[in-house]
Amino acid sequence: VPEGFVENLVYENISSSSVNVSWLPPSQPNGLVYFHVSLSLMQLGTSKILSFLTYNTSIIFDDLEKYTDYVLKITPATDKGSSERHALNLHIRTDEDVPESVPVIKTFSNLSTNSVMLSWDPPIKPNGIIIRYDLNLFGPERNNSFSTTKNFIILEDLLPFTLYSIYAAARTIKGPGPSAVLQFYTDESVPLAPPQNLTIINYTADSVWLKWNPSPQSNGVIMKYNFKIYQNNTEKLFFWNISGSNHEAVLVGLEPYSPYFISVSAFTKLGNGNQFSNAVQFTTMESVPDAVKNIRCTAMSWQSILVQWDPPASANGVITHYIIAVEGNSTNFSSYDTLHTFRNLLSNVNYQIKIKAATSAGDGEERICNASTLPEKVPSAPRDIVFSNVQSTSVTLHWRSPKSILGYFQNYKITTQLQSIHCSNWEAMECIEYEVHQYLYENVMDNWIEDTVYGLKKYRWYRFAVAASTNVGYGSSSPWISTQTLPGSPDGPPENVTVLATSPYSIHVSWSEPAIITGPMSYLIDITSVDNDNYKAQFLKSNGEDKVLEISDLKAFTRYSVVIIAFTGDVNAALLEGKASSPVIVSTFEAVPEDPPKNITFQKIPDEVTKFKVTFVPPSEPNGNIQVYQAMVYNEDDPAAIQIHNLSVIGKKDQSVTAVIEGLKGGHTYNVSVYAINGAGAGPKIQLKITMDIKEPPRPKKKPAAVNDTNGALLVTATTITIRMPICYYSDDHGPIKKIQVLVVEAGAQQIGNVTKWYDAYFNRPGPYFTNEGFPNPPCIEGKEDLSGKEEIYVIGADTTCMIPGSQDKICNGPLKPRKQYLFKFRATNVKGQFTDSDYSDPVKTLGEGLTGRSVEVVLAITLCILSVVLLITAVYAFARIRQKQKEGGTYSPRDAEIIDTKFKLDQLITVADLELKDERFTRPISKKSFTQHVEELCTNNNLKFQEEFLELPKFLEDLASTDADLPWNRSKNRFPNIKPYNNNRVKLVPDASIPGSDYINASYVSGYLCPNEFIATQGPLPGTVGDFWRMVWETRAKTLVMLTQCFEKGRIRCHQYWPEDNKPVTVFGDIVITKLMEDIQIDWTIRDLKIERHGDCMMVRQCNFTSWPEHGVPETTTPIIHFVKLIRAGRAHDNTPMVVHCSAGVGRTGVYIALDHLTQHVNDHDFVDIYGLVAELRSERMCMVQNLAQYIFLHQCVLDLLTTKGSSQPLCFVNYSALQKMDSLDAMEGDVELEWEETTM
Repeated sequence: VPEGFVENLVYENISSSSVNVSWLPPSQPNGLVYFHVSLSLMQLGTSKILSFLTYNTSIIFDDLEKYTDYVLKITPATDKGSSERHALNLHIRTDEDVPESVPVIKTFSNLSTNSVMLSWDPPIKPNGIIIRYDLNLFGPERNNSFSTTKNFIILEDLLPFTLYSIYAAARTIKGPGPSAVLQFYTDESVPLAPPQNLTIINYTADSVWLKWNPSPQSNGVIMKYNFKIYQNNTEKLFFWNISGSNHEAVLVGLEPYSPYFISVSAFTKLGNGNQFSNAVQFTTMESVPDAVKNIRCTAMSWQSILVQWDPPASANGVITHYIIAVEGNSTNFSSYDTLHTFRNLLSNVNYQIKIKAATSAGDGEERICNASTLPEKVPSAPRDIVFSNVQSTSVTLHWRSPKSILGYFQNYKITTQLQSIHCSNWEAMECIEYEVHQYLYENVMDNWIEDTVYGLKKYRWYRFAVAASTNVGYGSSSPWISTQTLPGSPDGPPENVTVLATSPYSIHVSWSEPAIITGPMSYLIDITSVDNDNYKAQFLKSNGEDKVLEISDLKAFTRYSVVIIAFTGDVNAALLEGKASSPVIVSTFEAVPEDPPKNITFQKIPDEVTKFKVTFVPPSEPNGNIQVYQAMVYNEDDPAAIQIHNLSVIGKKDQSVTAVIEGLKGGHTYNVSVYAINGAGAGPKIQLKITMDIKEPPRPKKKPAAVNDTNGALLVTATTITIRMPICYYSDDHGPIKKIQVLVVEAGAQQIGNVTKWYDAYFNRPGPYFTNEGFPNPPCIEGKEDLSGKEEIYVIGADTTCMIPGSQDKICNGPLKPRKQYLFKFRATNVKGQFTDSDYSDPVKTLGEGLTGRSVEVVLAITLCILSVVLLITAVYAFARIRQKQKEGGTYSPRDAEIIDTKFKLDQLITVADLELKDERFTRPISKKSFTQHVEELCTNNNLKFQEEFLELPKFLEDLASTDADLPWNRSKNRFPNIKPYNNNRVKLVPDASIPGSDYINASYVSGYLCPNEFIATQGPLPGTVGDFWRMVWETRAKTLVMLTQCFEKGRIRCHQYWPEDNKPVTVFGDIVITKLMEDIQIDWTIRDLKIERHGDCMMVRQCNFTSWPEHGVPETTTPIIHFVKLIRAGRAHDNTPMVVHCSAGVGRTGVYIALDHLTQHVNDHDFVDIYGLVAELRSERMCMVQNLAQYIFLHQCVLDLLTTKGSSQPLCFVNYSALQKMDSLDAMEGDVELEWEETTM
């Protein structure tokens, strides 16, 4: 057992709830020492709260009570036992902290109205020694903080009956604890201030209504209000009490018309503190007076009675007047009057007169007396009647009273008569439209009398007379006076207001005058835009002007409001006095978009060479509803091939539109113009250029095939196979095809990948080989499936020179092996070297060596001869029928011509047959092969043969009459007197029976290549025939106009402009309205789209204006006009309406165009050309077609260029002025501006 106490036992406060205790073992531990530790509160009777064993010499005790005394006992021990006699005790006190609870409020009491006493107990858990208490007082006028060590406090100088809050917190040396809160009221007192703002709301003769504001310092609950009332005139004083909850009061029982002073005081339970409010002063209202005294009535004459009286005994206010009633008519008299004479009474009448006094409160009791007047007579006529003022609906009359009125005046009668608008005097009764009377109950002796007659009609004649009356009746009337009322503002608005849109930029307004005319009428027309404030305008139409108005310079596709104001007089009075019609809303027509799409960009589509994407921003000024976007696509390699695409919109994002343009060809450069189309047409274009990429040609859809003979057998020999050329096999959609090669292989070796030469495949190892270096891709003609020439077949194995030594490494079409099966295919290679192979053909076996010789050729030759004879007989018969049809006015078709078109020799035979049907002079067919040589011969000797041939052509046919053009009413419609249409084929307009010559226009039907009457050749319109020109277009439903001149050339007008100008997109010719929808200006021509409207119907017309024809001579090159002709022909693929063609006279350039259109089609179907016969045929339908030698030579140059593959060739001829001057026809054609004999060069 240990000997001795633990040593150095001490503790240290870590916090207010934890301590650290440490010690040293006893000096004689006598073994391994450990310790019994126990902790208990120092208070008596408490048990241990903690007991344990430990080998440690330091311990931390947590979670102890704050500021609490503990006893720690430590007893050392070993395994042999504990040493109780050496147990050591330690007194421990935990540290202080801020109080955990609030002080406990114990008592509260009011000491007075402005002081209280408050007491409290310490906090339940002070956690230390309370050193003081912190208090904070909060009130309406003070916030105080103070401290005390006591458990109570007296608060003084408080406001009575006021709510306060006090916060009390205990404080230890560690700081303040939480606060206890107490709210309390101080005790009541008498008010320190009276009620405020005592005011009068209303008062009567015996009461007053008061209101006030409560006392700002009531110091308690107001129990009642006390009114102090002082009557000034009697010096009486009395009081009135009401409940303290009211702030308004009605005091009754006051005396009428008495002055009072009133103030109010508030009472709490302690009194009012002698506090009275401001005093209000007022006088009660008056009351009705008593009856008058001593009333007396005395008759003074036949028209007057004297009335007398005394004032009431009690007025009850101030007498304001007296009321005297005679026979129900009351009259007020001054309060100072006590008598009155009633004059101008009826004679010999008993009157009852009533009189009463009145104050501001009302009338008093009345008194009655009676009297009678003497008899009376009628008055004389009023004198000197004149007009003092005349207005539009009223007249003021001025006159003097009658000279004598022998009785009581009753009234004046004013007679008004209105004169009929159909009369100019007053003599007849029917001239008086109506008569009315007006009465004036007023008379002033010896002075002027005035009265106004109202309700008159504006701007009409009236007359007036006046008569006076007594009770006996009316005397004589004054003389009549008459006047006309002034003009006045309209009684109603304009009628039949009609507003019609006439174009995208103008409207037509019409109206009629108001139903009643009130003077010279003017009109103010007010035009405003409905959907915005961009337009506001006013127009004035004065009296006498037409009641119609054309308003232009408006905005397209915009709603406008039209209001018409009728007024008379100054325009400044229109808005004040005028009558406005109801607004009429009208919308202008759509116009073509004002601006093109913007910010256009393109994007190529991966692995696509025939289409691309285009992105753009729509027009900012669409001028209508955009219906579609279109793209006009020009191929730079072929400007005549124009494509029009409706864009397929694939996306819209923000403000941009994305679309796809398809149908292009790879490797070509395109000029693309994108534009928007609304209901009015196409807008301006925005252009871009794109070059399409190239990729390998598309793979053909069919296999190559060998050719069969007429019996269906394959055309093969022992060494050759005849195959079809790859016509319509390869498309150039992916890019231009440079060449096509034939690839041949023996059956079984087609899987070999490497291409070898013919020599190696024939003598060594079989493999595929090329038979040729390549040929151009054959043209594809739709519908041409049967073989018709050698150019459509290819013979494999036809080259026997391949056997010559040295040919081993050449690409060679050497002979095939007999009795072998071969396959063949085509390879198309583009300009970039990319290629596409077709499928291999079916196997074809060559023949043996026996039958491949002469026998097969003999059989084929006999078959071809028989076939040729049959075709020849059929062709001669068919061509004879065709020419017969042409002579009867028809034409021939390509199908008829194909029968005779296989060889040129057949053409020659058919020509012989044709000579039997037609005069040999007017047909000179020349083969296409010899056409160049033929032209060269015509050009020799300074074009002498050209001149001779041209002079042999008849200018017109003498057996065809043209007398309709010479009728008197038609002569002025001819631009040139010597250029006239034939009677039999002139264009006849729908006639008007009342107008001679209304069916005439200088225009002729002309046959085309395929169809009769395909063209209308006409002169350029004159100013007086523009309407006829558009009538012709409308009635024939022509959709294409071709113009080959400028309006102004060589200093003279060649053609009157018959379409709208740029700044005036709409033009009206009679009842036909022309609107320009689109204008596309190119280098050599201009395309315009026009809309024609008539009687509510409309149609679209395209005008094609060739602008490159020079003012002198003919064009230097043929390319532009050929492209122009082909462009128009391509655009009329499905149009069967006539094409209107004109220049100035309608024969020169017009004839060249129609002939060139014929020839461009003819050369594709025939092996001959007959320009001479064509011009003769044209002149049989309209005189002088192809008018001069230069134009005739120019036609030959055009055909030369059509027949050459390189395009334009060099001119072969030069036209000499001196040679042309010798021509006899100069004088006959003089006067025609289009005949350019003296200026023609080539």
